[in-house]
Amino acid sequence: MLLDAETTGLDHVRDEIIELGMVKFDYTPDGRVVGVRETFSAFNEPSVTIPPG
Repeated sequence: MLLDAETTGLDHVRDEIIELGMVKFDYTPDGRVVGVRETFSAFNEPSVTIPPG
């Protein structure tokens, strides 16, 4: 499974996750990826303004 998270910053106490994406793969017995099984994507409106850049 691959997981990608976008946040409003790097402080795990103060900042928020604003986007989460996951992909579940099918694998061969030796560990090679042979296909995509499921995908998930979600967005969360941040409670603070995200600075540009």
